[in-house]
Amino acid sequence: TMGDVEVCKVTCDDTSKAVTDSSSLPADLSDRDLVLVLVPVMNDHNRCENLVEALTQRGVDAGSIVVVALTMSPDVADKLSKIEGGAIGVVSATIDSGVDKRGFLMPGLGVFHERYGE
Repeated sequence: TMGDVEVCKVTCDDTSKAVTDSSSLPADLSDRDLVLVLVPVMNDHNRCENLVEALTQRGVDAGSIVVVALTMSPDVADKLSKIEGGAIGVVSATIDSGVDKRGFLMPGLGVFHERYGE
C-alpha cells in the first residue's frame, strides 16, 4: 500500500511550522514491517518529525521507518538520527554542507521539482 503525505511549511508572524496532511494514508498501519519515507531533498527536520508523528499515530513502530533522501543537510541528518531515541533509519546519497539564510541546501540540487518533474 502506498500513501502520499504532504508536509508544507507555513510562516506566520516570523515563525514557521510544518503542517502535515496525511489524509491519504490508511488509518491503521500497525502491520507494516517497513515504511520507506522517500524525500528528494531534506532541508528541514521539522517536516520529517511531523511525518514520523503521523506514521506512529497510525501504529507504525518507529524502528520500522526509514527516511531515504537524495541529499540533506548535516543538521537534519543529526536531528533525524535522534528522533524516537535513534530508532529511525536514515539513508542519504549525499550530505550537503548546510543551508543558507533562506533554508535552501547549499550547494543543493536547485529547485528539484522544476528540474526533475513532479
